[in-house]
Amino acid sequence: MFERKVAIVGYAMSDQADRIEDTREGMIFDTVRAALLQAGITRDQIGTVVMCSNDFYDGHTISNAFTVEPAAAYAKDETKVEQDGMHALLYAAMRLASGNYDVALVVAHSKGSEFEAQVALSAQLDPTYDRQFGWFNDISMAAFQARAFLDKKKLPEEVLAQVAAKNFANARKNPKAKARDYSAAAEAIARSKPLFTPLREQTVYPVTDGCCVAVLAAEPKARKMKNKPIWIKGIGHWQEAYALSERDLTKMESAKKAAKRAYKMAGVTQPAAEIKVAELSEHFAHQELQLAEALGLCEGTSAAKNLEAGRFGLKGKLPINPSGGALSACALGTVGLVRAVEAAQQVLGEAGEHQVKGVKLALAHGQCGPAAQNNVVAVFGK
Repeated sequence: MFERKVAIVGYAMSDQADRIEDTREGMIFDTVRAALLQAGITRDQIGTVVMCSNDFYDGHTISNAFTVEPAAAYAKDETKVEQDGMHALLYAAMRLASGNYDVALVVAHSKGSEFEAQVALSAQLDPTYDRQFGWFNDISMAAFQARAFLDKKKLPEEVLAQVAAKNFANARKNPKAKARDYSAAAEAIARSKPLFTPLREQTVYPVTDGCCVAVLAAEPKARKMKNKPIWIKGIGHWQEAYALSERDLTKMESAKKAAKRAYKMAGVTQPAAEIKVAELSEHFAHQELQLAEALGLCEGTSAAKNLEAGRFGLKGKLPINPSGGALSACALGTVGLVRAVEAAQQVLGEAGEHQVKGVKLALAHGQCGPAAQNNVVAVFGK
């Protein structure tokens, strides 16, 4: 339990698309400036800055040394997380809860148009047992997970296309998601280019450029800064074994344990009934189903049946990824923070065309590591 309550008091997102003509620094500057304006503060009021980027993605070591100035972190207490934006949010929230700071800026960014994602991700694998295979990468490892899940649940591969079709339909209502042609129906998605069975091109995240920024503040500062702060009611983190051979790929045990911590902190006892919208970092279509089950968001035990019944749709009882999710736009490293900002917008009623009615509690999730090894879950509310 945090000793001080922490809230999101401002945010901004760039378009999630190829921004080839923009520099990384320009994209960061514009997004940070928009977040500070939205929060109604200047950089002088920021106590600490938590960056989220990756040296592999940025193409040089200590890459945050080049983004300090555009991220408003000059002469500030600045640190960096090389995981997912939700990990950066967790780190910033802990810094505020400690009492050492009152206001934190979280900045996550990535320019997928400037690097080959699978090469960068493969370079992070174990050099002795994994990297030497050449074909072992983020997608092939997730394919093992997808196959194990589908086989255990006795589900056809077409269910993956159904997840993607739902999220693409939602993305058409999200002006920030510009990475794909979202007119594809499930039948077309199921015929898209095969990658590693059972995964196909349109059931896998599209690597994009993007920046996402959140301004966090601790109580009582948060109440003075914002009439309607969005409180982090609960947050939890868990990591399981790196090696796929040491994990049950049919489950997402670390996500389940992270959610358990978040729910306990938030006082949530029946997540399927109490959570009104969920933004999940489903880098692959099957992961949305696995996460829905691990996080206790289903009626009954089958996420596939909930999906088929329309429960996870935009007008369903518990919409999942009304923004379109990571299947619609994925700037690596920003994904979880985007989910958190989307959840905050839902609670505020500021999500535009993909707004869900009557949201009091919203859930956001972030992941990193092979086959969602490491997970963070947060619950947001007024």
